[in-house]
Amino acid sequence: MGRKKALLLGWGVVLASALWMVQGCTTNLPPMGAVAPTATPSLPDSVVSDFENGKVEVNPTLRGVLNPVWNVATPSTGQEGTEGTATLGNGSWRASTFGGDPPNTLNGGLSVDSCNVATNPCFILPIPASPPSLAVNNSRLAAHLFGDLFITTRYESHQLICMMRNSSQNPYFDASSFSGIQFDIYISSADNNTVPVFQIGTDKTTPPSSGVGGLCVGPSSSCYNHYTYNLSNLGTDPMDDPFGERAPLAGPDCSAPCRDTWVRLTLPWIRLNTTFGPYVGPLSASLRKIVLLQFQVNNNLPNPSNNYTDFWVDNVQFY
Repeated sequence: MGRKKALLLGWGVVLASALWMVQGCTTNLPPMGAVAPTATPSLPDSVVSDFENGKVEVNPTLRGVLNPVWNVATPSTGQEGTEGTATLGNGSWRASTFGGDPPNTLNGGLSVDSCNVATNPCFILPIPASPPSLAVNNSRLAAHLFGDLFITTRYESHQLICMMRNSSQNPYFDASSFSGIQFDIYISSADNNTVPVFQIGTDKTTPPSSGVGGLCVGPSSSCYNHYTYNLSNLGTDPMDDPFGERAPLAGPDCSAPCRDTWVRLTLPWIRLNTTFGPYVGPLSASLRKIVLLQFQVNNNLPNPSNNYTDFWVDNVQFY
């Protein structure tokens, strides 16, 4: 009998404790607003930008290695300084237009570089649900450039530019640990520019006026002769993938040139080459001195005319 009483007493204590814990949990839960959110996952260290945060800054965790600091105060000497760290610094995207009289504008009347403000990244826009070919993956945002391109001097152009570094102390991005670059691009059939290109600018092809770290000087130099991949025949290259991660909603394989569908380009360094002026060597020899990435459209050759620009860029990354 005494043993039964002890057992009952023990179960009573357990039951009372359990009730107290339940009551405590139901009355002392913090409000949902007080629960700290989990940290936003960082992007892989090969990604430049996926634009999902709506900001112009590049991925702060983008991989870097040691690369030399150059004397940018006297760029013509090309004098090397001490080794520096390869933290990315304040690299960022901007939209720009060149030429026109009156000056050409972008994205609904925005003038030159007006999209360069971090608080007003007017070229990073929601991907619309229509046409369906645009909204075929899980991306919410992408870089979008659109607008008239009026020709007056043969050199008018619209550009989406990523300045990889903006540090005078360490102006170059070092891509030597990568094999190439990959990105998704959508060129609308309304875009009738005849020379759409993707370019990588290095110290040897970039003048000082166009970017920190540019060493190209002189009228007979290779200034602006960036390493280029021509996008005018998008889809004809075996490296072009009209499906990518966006299948199956991207539709059937497009006939070149691919328009009104996303295409994923995977470009090893050897696929990008300079196109005019003195030869400055292959891109593989300048991977430690990258200044900028650039998507540019123009109609310089053979007969310039007024045109319309309309293209999207997303998921820019090295591999």
